[in-house]
Amino acid sequence: MRQIFEWLGVPFSYDAASATVRASHQGKSLTVSAGNSAAVINGAKTTLPQSPLIEAGRLYVPARVVTETFSGSIRWDGSTLHITVRQ
Repeated sequence: MRQIFEWLGVPFSYDAASATVRASHQGKSLTVSAGNSAAVINGAKTTLPQSPLIEAGRLYVPARVVTETFSGSIRWDGSTLHITVRQ
């Protein structure tokens, strides 16, 4: 997730105590927490397709949620198991 935020130029913060990520850029915002299937996207509570989770000390969030919140696009190629993120 860090790489997607950085690639999109979106500053973010991570609170380890609550396992929560907050990001805001150009009037758009995203708040997600590990184990919570709800996120706050641009001020509105939204149900995520998959709850963020912590594995091996890292927080994983659905890439599509991060990318599309900040006006990017994402494409999944199941045959190669590859994603393409565009700004």
